[in-house]
Amino acid sequence: MGMTIGIFSQEQQVLDAIEALRNAGSHKQDLRVIVKNEADAPLLSSNSVVPLEGVAGVREAQERGAREDIRRWSGDESVVPVAGVLAAPQMNGVAGYTGSGPVMPVAGLVDWDNEGDVDTDRVLGQMGLPDRIADRAAEELNGGKYLLVAEERKDGQTAKILRQAGALDVVQ
Repeated sequence: MGMTIGIFSQEQQVLDAIEALRNAGSHKQDLRVIVKNEADAPLLSSNSVVPLEGVAGVREAQERGAREDIRRWSGDESVVPVAGVLAAPQMNGVAGYTGSGPVMPVAGLVDWDNEGDVDTDRVLGQMGLPDRIADRAAEELNGGKYLLVAEERKDGQTAKILRQAGALDVVQ
């Protein structure tokens, strides 16, 4: 079965959609809510009707894992091991023309502090959303919307139920 995603502007609409889908026979394990940050969704965070996943939380867990890997290499959370080849120009001849210099391998540690924007579409892909949907979903989450992800029902009525509950749009 496919995946249907309802895009909502209000938390209460998401809860209404969950209730409508559950009343129509959907199971808890067939539903999940995705938000940009759990802290910005207090109503959904306090409700355990379906799993709530925050992109920021997933990203934080990934970064924490990466920092642990880095610490194993360096003993420091903010450096990354690197290796490469360095070719240095060399001056030769009486006129000082540039010639080829020695080629030598180099290895070291680079300070890597990934404090930039959350790569929301990539994280959504890792959370199981298809690439064709992840870009759109990322835009909506970054705009403050909420996503309700539902397995398509056998009767094909998932999109209709989501729209009736107030979804701004439904993506399949």
